[in-house]
Amino acid sequence: MKLFEMLKKYRRQLLLTMAVCIFLFIACALKLNQLSAFDQQVYTFVSLAISKTLTPLMRLLTELGGTMGLVLLCAIGALLLMLMKKRVLACLMISNLAITAASNVLLKQLFIRPRPIGYRLIEIDGYSFPSGHSMAAMAFYGYLIYLIWHKLEVKWQKYLFTCLLSLLIVLIMLSRIYLGVHYASDVLAGAAAALAILICFTSCTRKYCLLELNDKKD
Repeated sequence: MKLFEMLKKYRRQLLLTMAVCIFLFIACALKLNQLSAFDQQVYTFVSLAISKTLTPLMRLLTELGGTMGLVLLCAIGALLLMLMKKRVLACLMISNLAITAASNVLLKQLFIRPRPIGYRLIEIDGYSFPSGHSMAAMAFYGYLIYLIWHKLEVKWQKYLFTCLLSLLIVLIMLSRIYLGVHYASDVLAGAAAALAILICFTSCTRKYCLLELNDKKD
């Protein structure tokens, strides 16, 4: 029981440590050219599912983690929060996504990893590591999960929305591999990096977020 309580108490620190370690491990493996076999095995497995029926769905899923899709969703979310007089939350939602996007640009320039050369189902430019879609999806939908856990009081609703949004994040990550524009290590590193940023961001803004969520005057 004491172990469970300790894990619960320090869950943020443990999750942050895990995310940072995963990213650093993959980054080091990339620098040492030790990811080729892993990436190839994952792509071979995922490519078995390629079909004319599934491809349109994967294209749609990837758009939900893309620039246009998330800018639109973030704008809608921020507008709704503004209408609900939750201006601080609206600013935090936008800031979280913007910080993650800027971090992705910096990391891509740091690692300069070319995209997969094999069979692509869509055309895209830019570097591969870490995946921008994975980072953005984790940042935006992960922040929604954070808000849900601090706002909803019914447990089954918390678990339901958490599972659905988590599944969406995973599917967006898989769509990047399926479409042949990212390696598996790209999406895993992207998710880990964004999770670390999200934990740091929510820790720094927790006070302001909870004040908005618990404000009964509106």
